[in-house]
Amino acid sequence: MERHQNLSQTKTTSKEYCTSNIRRVDADDLPALFDDFRTRYRFNPRIVERDYFDWQFFDENTKHYNALAAWEGDRPVGFIGFRPFAFRIRGQELPAAFPMQWFSDRKDGTGMHLYSAMATESSAQINILSAPESQPIFQLMGMTSIS
Repeated sequence: MERHQNLSQTKTTSKEYCTSNIRRVDADDLPALFDDFRTRYRFNPRIVERDYFDWQFFDENTKHYNALAAWEGDRPVGFIGFRPFAFRIRGQELPAAFPMQWFSDRKDGTGMHLYSAMATESSAQINILSAPESQPIFQLMGMTSIS
């Protein structure tokens, strides 16, 4: 994915329209993200340390971050960081992603567009023990639960 590729128009089942510019995070984005995270994730102070952030989200194989951010100008208004992996279910191996950090300040569908943009890179998304309040979001996105 190119750095400035706008992923805001990623297909979702949402009827809402995302007005933010969504793109893959790169090293140039970290200062603005870290400024935001200092307040947003104040109970996880390591999230603003480069070595920790890289450990969480930088993929040595692809040399890019497994993270997307929504921007309004130079200010982050949404973020999803995820861990890709292979998932085997019912005899089939699928590329999957586990969202690790996810927020949106907007009510214009930005959060769903971030999630959908992450999902374009995988066939399955794993949400283990997600909050009951998040279930309608996943259902709206056409996801099903496997018991």
